[in-house]
Amino acid sequence: MGHNARLPVTRLPTMTRIATLLLLIILATGCEKQAMPAPAQPDAGASMATTTDAGVMAPIQREANYVGSEQCQLCHVAQHQDWLHSDHYRAMKTMNPKDVAGHFDQQSLEHHGQQTGFSMDNGRYLVSTDQQSGSAATLELQYTFGHFPLQQYLTALPDGRWQNLPFAWDARAKEAGGQRWYHLYEQEKITPDDALHWRSPSHNANHMCIECHTTNFAKSYNANTNSFHSSWQETGVGCESCHGPGSRHIEWARSSNKGGFGNKGWDINLTDGSLSLWQHQTAQTPAKRQQAADSSQIEQCAQCHARRSRIHASNHEHHFLDAFLPSLLEEGLYHADGQIDDEVYEYGSFMQSKMAIAGVTCSNCHNPHSGKPKVAGNGLCLQCHDNSFDTPQHSMHTPGQPGSFCVDCHMPTKTYMTVDARRDHSLRVPRPDLTTGIGTPNACNQCHTSQTAEWASNVLDQHHGKSWRKPHYGQILASARQAKPAAYSDLVNLIRNQQQPAIVRATAIMLLPNFPARDYRQIIAGELGNADALVRLGALRAADSLPPQERRILLPLLRDEQRAIRIEAARLLAGNPLVAGDRDFASARQEYIDSQMINADRAAALTNLASVAIQENRWEEAEGFLQDAIRKEPYFIPASINLADVYRATSRDAEGAKVLQASLQQNPENSDLQLAYALWLVRAGQTNNALPYLQQAASHSQNPHFSYIYALGLQQLGKTDEALAVLDKAAAMPRYDRNVHIARIDIARQSGQVARAGQYLREWKTLDPEERGN
Repeated sequence: MGHNARLPVTRLPTMTRIATLLLLIILATGCEKQAMPAPAQPDAGASMATTTDAGVMAPIQREANYVGSEQCQLCHVAQHQDWLHSDHYRAMKTMNPKDVAGHFDQQSLEHHGQQTGFSMDNGRYLVSTDQQSGSAATLELQYTFGHFPLQQYLTALPDGRWQNLPFAWDARAKEAGGQRWYHLYEQEKITPDDALHWRSPSHNANHMCIECHTTNFAKSYNANTNSFHSSWQETGVGCESCHGPGSRHIEWARSSNKGGFGNKGWDINLTDGSLSLWQHQTAQTPAKRQQAADSSQIEQCAQCHARRSRIHASNHEHHFLDAFLPSLLEEGLYHADGQIDDEVYEYGSFMQSKMAIAGVTCSNCHNPHSGKPKVAGNGLCLQCHDNSFDTPQHSMHTPGQPGSFCVDCHMPTKTYMTVDARRDHSLRVPRPDLTTGIGTPNACNQCHTSQTAEWASNVLDQHHGKSWRKPHYGQILASARQAKPAAYSDLVNLIRNQQQPAIVRATAIMLLPNFPARDYRQIIAGELGNADALVRLGALRAADSLPPQERRILLPLLRDEQRAIRIEAARLLAGNPLVAGDRDFASARQEYIDSQMINADRAAALTNLASVAIQENRWEEAEGFLQDAIRKEPYFIPASINLADVYRATSRDAEGAKVLQASLQQNPENSDLQLAYALWLVRAGQTNNALPYLQQAASHSQNPHFSYIYALGLQQLGKTDEALAVLDKAAAMPRYDRNVHIARIDIARQSGQVARAGQYLREWKTLDPEERGN
């Protein structure tokens, strides 16, 4: 898994232009055996009993404990053998000849002139890196990370830190390009002060990696000492990673009173998706879904197979959103049509699929213990689909050849970490027409690379007619991402369309603030009460745009049944007079603070804590959080911008300038920093000095807002024609910005260019005929 694993995009309220920041999953099924051996060390008090209403003696339902995967193997032999050959079992191992794939025989790797060597010394596996530099180090490796198609390695640093090194072994066959050492950032020169250097927090495995490569991981970060005391039950993803702690299940197996235990002693119900709930297709009967008790299986898998951030330390909460805050289909993570873009894993994709809506779950396709597909080839899909789909007439390819397999067209791959090809789990119909229309990739041209998307669309038309060219939510989301005014009504219809996947509707709601000239408050208010938690989450993201006095509609969500919803509501209400003395708010606010303290080793969480402090006018605390964030990750730009704003709000604007200048030295081409420093110069009466920074901010960004600010600076200095030229270029950008068009009209009028102003007004009316200001 990658160094950036499982960190979602989350909202960050600030005092300036920065509205967002980047923050930064175990298949299983229920036990079916009717017996289990006693644990090697039985829990104290296991024999204690109570009387049920029926007068039957039953064990007290105490909190279960973890017992280890070895306790499962005697009764669950087949499942245990499957697991021993799974990626889950080999997710993390100690360094030993059996599990180490890399060659430590004095090989070396050159990366942008820097040498790294791999060797052994008395059974120790060593990496010597940053050679001939001030940060040179020889590191002993303690753990493998993964095994195929690549293997990474963990080394220990002081204060309990485990670092995941960027030097990986390509475990593929030599004829496939493997059996070599390579750097995960092959195209980037990385220096010791770089955010991607192996010593940096971006490679800290306590924070991002080990929890999904071990069983019952506890991060245990101590903010006071800036140290970790991390622990885990066992290396690898064991039985209890999916089923939860197993001591009560063992008690159930030993007990003569089986009726005294619910769900065979398990806290988690993973039978959803088992054969007893899905009647597969036969020659006589179609596939049929029976109603399952809940969706625990998908939510359990999502803990590691999703792009998300942890908000609670427990590894066996009942709901996914009680322990994690998932990403929606945000730009930069997913393409506009929902296809995978960044490293997002499977949950967000699968939740878009017709399969998920129909009730298919992970274990319908995967053996939950081996992780492998249950059936080879197209037979996997033919469990539910009829044989007409497994023909050349449908696939348009020769049977047995590339393109004839269902996954080739409906689950295309994207390669991460140079060699790791992962399938998109949204199980979608190939849409080369969307490639032409909105620039999203398509499965056809992934193989037919010498052909165009238009060619692929024509081929599909010839073979299948044009029925496949159906309206797609990707077209709406693409336009909404660019704030196109004409997309607003379509976006509202998408939000209201109950037939669309919840994660799609949630994403659509989240995009409402891209239309500030529209009144979408009633839409947000209505969706805050939606039965689906993801939709409520999307509505909360949109509510970030509401002024404080209109956030009363968030109050009921402080009592929401899922933690992720409660804490997001608390974040948006922090410092608001509406919640003064409100006990529900106090409780949810503390949950939010606790959720951020879990990740207080990272600048993003510290900046989030500072934002709450700012909203509550706790300026000294906010300053402390932000200073700590900058010390830990000086390249985390939102921390510097927000600290400068704290200094401005507390009449120390000169100190804010120093913060911005220091950050600009490390990030000279960042448009957010350039804009922030330029605005400081404007406040200081140095507009002439601000112009170069405004110009750079505009040139380094495709957001027309930066050009708008630059144009205002030019106008202020009397450079009207230059200002209009900048605005003309901004108006031609893909993203629509209302202020750009209004400024063009106003500046042209004020400079006496009446005809030009009229042309600008006509262009604006064409783009947004419903604009009230027209």
